[in-house]
Amino acid sequence: MPTYLKNKWQFIGSWIFLSIVVCILISLAQTLAREVTLDNVRAYDFKIIRTAIKHQKEVNNNYFQEITSELSTRNGSIVLFPLAIIEKNSCSQNGKLGSNNKICEFFKNIDEWELKTSSKNINNYYKIKYKFFEKEVYMYAELDSEKVLVGQAGNYLHLHGDDFAQIIEFITNRLPNNYINSIYGITSIYYKSKWSMLIFFFGSTLVLVIFLSLTIRKERQHANELNYAKNLVAEKENQCHLLQSKIDESNNILSDRKEKVESFQIQLRNNEIKLEKYDADIESLIEDLTELEGKHKILQSNLNDIEAEKHKLITNVEFATSRINNAEAKNELQSYQSKYNKIVKLWDSSTKWAQRREIEESVNAKQRVPFTLSTAFIAFEAWVDDYYKDLSAQNHSNEITTLNEKIDVVIRKQPHLRLTLHSIRVARNAWFHNGKIPEKGLIKELLKIINDVEPRI
Repeated sequence: MPTYLKNKWQFIGSWIFLSIVVCILISLAQTLAREVTLDNVRAYDFKIIRTAIKHQKEVNNNYFQEITSELSTRNGSIVLFPLAIIEKNSCSQNGKLGSNNKICEFFKNIDEWELKTSSKNINNYYKIKYKFFEKEVYMYAELDSEKVLVGQAGNYLHLHGDDFAQIIEFITNRLPNNYINSIYGITSIYYKSKWSMLIFFFGSTLVLVIFLSLTIRKERQHANELNYAKNLVAEKENQCHLLQSKIDESNNILSDRKEKVESFQIQLRNNEIKLEKYDADIESLIEDLTELEGKHKILQSNLNDIEAEKHKLITNVEFATSRINNAEAKNELQSYQSKYNKIVKLWDSSTKWAQRREIEESVNAKQRVPFTLSTAFIAFEAWVDDYYKDLSAQNHSNEITTLNEKIDVVIRKQPHLRLTLHSIRVARNAWFHNGKIPEKGLIKELLKIINDVEPRI
């Protein structure tokens, strides 16, 4: 798979993953907001029920069930807002017997209510008093000296106005204990926030499609521009070849003109010699002299024309020569590029040791191989360490720290390498400490030993 396609698929996967994470965060935020809102509604419902009951002279259980059933229960069996009236010797709660309302099980009378609950607290926003019992919060209102209206306040009444504390309460208590601990809890989060998640997810997908479309369009435009640039380079190369042909043709013409100039110069010198011979007999040869002078003028005119053409050709040659020098510079640059490509292979761990030596000798005027030599000595030391570790593991011997001692252990298995290994060690120390180049024969032995060892670059 091409790299750019692989990167696109990685980007799409990351985008979808982040979109899912954001959807989950949206659903959790909506769940938290819903719970906080329901607790706020409970506070208002509690105040309504308190007002309805407080002005009644007598409140029996039937009246209490009737006034609370619409606001706090569903079908009478499921209590959405647990409430109870705790009296001196009794307790009445909303909902049917066996429902999820447990207030009267905890507080059978006012004495137990006062004994089990914490000290009084007040929510200043709703002007509602509340107490704590076993990590639960209960709001309450005294109907008279022997009667108290109690309602389960939820988890957020005592944290009203503190958004950070509400978030911590949701994450540490409500979320693990009421939602993610069951399939029903997880599905309830989904159904309560599915439209927000779906709208965001499809909107995010639409943005992704638009972004990818623009990216693909831009990449195609870049590819077209690249092809145009390649064609333009090819056209310029053809123009260079044509110009070189014209330069060669000009050189040939210049050579012909030089030969003609030399011929005219020879003829001129011959005519001058003839004129010197006829000086003694000017009167007798006046007609010949006049004729020769006419020829001389013609030749001189031709010579001037040729000199002018020569000057013009020399100017053209100088211009062409400057263009040729540019071509030579290009060839020289290509030569350096070739050497650079060879040098880069020295950093490739797949390059064989013999190839490394050949590459570095080919680009070094004195055929020295400092990079290969340093890398080879490092690989040699790694080879000795690995060999020594294998032998130590077999013999359970103590750790030896010096290279000299490790070589002594290695040559027990390969005694024929004693002189070679110690010579390489001595040459290694001289190279790293004093910069002394070892003999070529020793370098050859070194590369032979580490032939199969990967360069430690």
